[in-house]
Amino acid sequence: MLTDIERERLKALSILLVDDSSIARKQLSDALDRINIPYQICKNGSDALDLMKREAEENRPIDLLVSDIEMPGLDGYELAFEVQNDSALNNSYRILHTSLSSEICVDRAHQVGAHEALEKFNAGELIEAMLRGAKELEAKAMAS
Repeated sequence: MLTDIERERLKALSILLVDDSSIARKQLSDALDRINIPYQICKNGSDALDLMKREAEENRPIDLLVSDIEMPGLDGYELAFEVQNDSALNNSYRILHTSLSSEICVDRAHQVGAHEALEKFNAGELIEAMLRGAKELEAKAMAS
């Protein structure tokens, strides 16, 4: 259960969920809907990257990116890498998630610029990762 402070911390963020699976998108959106956290959603990495660029151009950057790793076209690794290497986008906190759990996935996720890599379908773990991201983003904002 989130505290009011934690809920407000997440509500203040611009959150983007990315997954090619309609089932996974529903699970992600249900997890955030249950705690009244707003978000945007994309079905693939290319659409997500385009949306992130548009939002940044309109001075509404995405703060928190949650993306599946395995997607056709631009996958989660490539999306995280593109975001990491774009100065207009790289302030976002990037969480990759996958149904394939292994040390290799975690290591590769970090190599391409993701802050965290999680197994799919654990809503509590995802919310905790999002809170860590919110805290890191707040700390960066205070430092600048």
